[in-house]
Amino acid sequence: MTKTSLTLTLLGTTALFVVACDRHATDTMTSPSSEVSISAGQGIMVGELTDHSALVQVRLTQGDELVGRDLPGAAGIVEFRLEKDGNLVAESGVTTSADNDFIARADFGELEPGSRYRCATRIGTDASSLRDGPVAEFKTLPGAAKTDPVRFVVVTGMNYAKFHGDDRIDRAQHLIENNTDLPQPYSGPDKHLGYPALASILEEAPDFFVGTGDNVY
Repeated sequence: MTKTSLTLTLLGTTALFVVACDRHATDTMTSPSSEVSISAGQGIMVGELTDHSALVQVRLTQGDELVGRDLPGAAGIVEFRLEKDGNLVAESGVTTSADNDFIARADFGELEPGSRYRCATRIGTDASSLRDGPVAEFKTLPGAAKTDPVRFVVVTGMNYAKFHGDDRIDRAQHLIENNTDLPQPYSGPDKHLGYPALASILEEAPDFFVGTGDNVY
C-alpha cells in the first residue's frame, strides 16, 4: 500500500526539515536467512542541510509495529542512491549494528544550492537480500549569495506522552508543575498516523520545519 507521510529531519538540535517520503517499500519481509523481519519503520530523515550538503538517515527495524513503546532495531545494510534530475550524484552503503542503534547515515557533499534531490534506498539483512526501501526528496538551502524567498513553520510541544498516553507519568506531580490535570491522550481514528497537525503542515509545502522542543519523529 502506498502512503504519503511527513518525515521530520533534524538540523542540529532545534531545526527540522520537511521532506516527501514514500514508504510503500518498507512493509515487513522475512529474510530467507533470518527470522528477523527487516523494515525501515521510522521512514527516512534528511537533515543538517546547507547550501551544499545533507545527511540522509534510515534506522533499520524489526517490522513497523511498536513493542512496549519502542520499535526494536535490526542489524543489516542500507544502500543510499542520490539523484538530481534523474542523474546519479552519489552512492553510499552503510552497515547497521547495535553500537549505533541500527542507524545508517549517509553524508552527501558538493551539492548545488537551491536544488532538489531524490535519495532512494535499498535495505536488507545482507547484500543478497536487498530490496527497495524508503525514498526522500529534499531541497538544499539557497545560500548566502541568493535572496530566494523561503517558507517555514515553527512547532513546539510535540509531547509524546500527552498525545499517545503514558501511564508512567505521575499525575499529581504533573498538576503541581503545570497547574493543570494531565489531559487524556488523543483518541482519533487516525492516531496511528501521528500528529494530525503535521499532515496540515505537509499540505503547505514549507521549505523547512523548526522544532523548538519536545520533538517527536
